[in-house]
Amino acid sequence: MSFSNRRASPRPPFVHRCAATALTLLLLSAVLADRGNAAVSAYLPLNLAPELESRIERALALAGVPVMTRPIRVATVLAALPDTCRQDRALCRQVRRDLTPYLAAMGLTAAGVEAGTGKHNTLTQPEQHGAPMDASWQAFADGYARFGDHLLVSAGAVGYAGRITPTGSMVSLGWDRAQLDVGYRDHWSSPFRLGSMLLGTESSTLPSVTLSNVTPLTRAHVNYEFFVARLSYSNNIQYIAGPTGYTAGHPDLFNFHIDLEPVPGWSLSANRLMQFGGGARPHSFSLFWHAFLNATKYDNTSATLSADQQFANEEFSVASSLVLPMRMPMSLYIEYAAEDTFHAQNYRFGSSAVSAGFYLPKR
Repeated sequence: MSFSNRRASPRPPFVHRCAATALTLLLLSAVLADRGNAAVSAYLPLNLAPELESRIERALALAGVPVMTRPIRVATVLAALPDTCRQDRALCRQVRRDLTPYLAAMGLTAAGVEAGTGKHNTLTQPEQHGAPMDASWQAFADGYARFGDHLLVSAGAVGYAGRITPTGSMVSLGWDRAQLDVGYRDHWSSPFRLGSMLLGTESSTLPSVTLSNVTPLTRAHVNYEFFVARLSYSNNIQYIAGPTGYTAGHPDLFNFHIDLEPVPGWSLSANRLMQFGGGARPHSFSLFWHAFLNATKYDNTSATLSADQQFANEEFSVASSLVLPMRMPMSLYIEYAAEDTFHAQNYRFGSSAVSAGFYLPKR
């Protein structure tokens, strides 16, 4: 395949084309689906209500349900509650109360505000949607309205001094095999609760289009999630052919996730993250597909591929989560992440890192 710097005819933004593709897949899944499929699911707030998150994490660990992505779906917790109740009745009752606002036709599900003062410090708080350390106030709110079984409208926002982002505001439609979320949905591609190597909530939430399944597929409990998001505007995107050596625009971000459960309580996952496009940078769907399948050829500069023609920056990760059903249950996690390709070879990786940890759900 050859590249060209000739000006192409105008095309709709990549995010819009991906949204159309996702909607087509959603409609196809509806045609192939059974009439009895479950409804779309709401999401629990991510890194906004620590006590709620802690109870949910304990409930899922006691039920032997590994968590490989976040935000966690309400449907996932409801499905796990019977097993949790057999382990810890008090926790079960508390979690049922936590989920009550999500089971009505509409309602306010979460809200909070904090205020503080301190010395000037522009460092970013970890996993707090981009809030700086010296933010004088932080606030969040979430609510939703359900219209039948297959349409859910959520409204939310996260704010701090200097920025308010409509985090949690989105339209969700579909079935248990395919749910489409359009709007400001958080993404967290890791089994770890305190940090994600590829993508988490370190920065403000991006507008995105996400397609994923609500309930696991097949006996292997397969879960998938892919999304395309629009990054903030930048006028410092490297483009050597430009008059200043840079171009300006909105880059795109794509992530593909899949996980499965070979045996109950043990999950394996893989993620592929691609940042591409923006301004005059190449951004066609054809180049995207080729780069996804062969990063070495389309994402490594060479004698036939210049820095301007290079399509994307890519990262990937693989992770495992194991819930041990002992008298005192324990969850074990490990994650390996790296940049795709090293020395122009698809099977070698660079800038790698490994994280490992454990979690004890019983106090």
